[in-house]
Amino acid sequence: MLAVRCCFHPADNETADTRFQRRARFEPSICRYRSIRLLRHIRLWTRRHRTNEVLLMSPVFTSSIALAMAVAPILAAEQSSADASLRELNKAAVRAYLDEIAERGTIVVPERYFASTVTFNGDPDLSRQFVRIAEMRRAFPDLKMTIEQQIAEGPWVATRVTYRGTHAGEFAGIPATGRRVVYAGTAMDRLENGKVAEMWHTANTHLLVRQIAGDGGLPQK
Repeated sequence: MLAVRCCFHPADNETADTRFQRRARFEPSICRYRSIRLLRHIRLWTRRHRTNEVLLMSPVFTSSIALAMAVAPILAAEQSSADASLRELNKAAVRAYLDEIAERGTIVVPERYFASTVTFNGDPDLSRQFVRIAEMRRAFPDLKMTIEQQIAEGPWVATRVTYRGTHAGEFAGIPATGRRVVYAGTAMDRLENGKVAEMWHTANTHLLVRQIAGDGGLPQK
């Protein structure tokens, strides 16, 4: 600090230092005073010799930078919280329509859950899927679905489910066997404005057929 100060007052350094040392014993605040004067000299020198960087030494500029640095984490946290809330809302919307299908075998009011342009595995005609669901429920009238896990990322929601039921009707050309079945399924749903716009669903029907055919499978429950 002393070296910098000397650059601005080469002529009176010795006198100033002597006067400062003498007064410092009686005026402790002199240190703060001299520091403020030093900062003023640095700003004046900077404006005089480095005109292009005056803004960098401006109190307004430095205050703005400090404010931005303080606010940025807050804004980031708020955005993160908003994203998390949206993901939870999307997950809830998917759970709602899956539960209704599992309970009733259909959707009473499709507009409640689905966008007008929704597709199922690339097919825009959802009625075909509801026909398949009805066939499944006739073959397994006590079929129950359990949501095991959900993961949301951006507009997408991934859901892993387990189906359990009793083979009480013909399925895949196999007459009713009375066997219990347990098989898994997954659903990938993309949402827009709280409604499902795209669905990609799969189910382990290979394991299902093996169980009802008696060729293997999970323990009966």
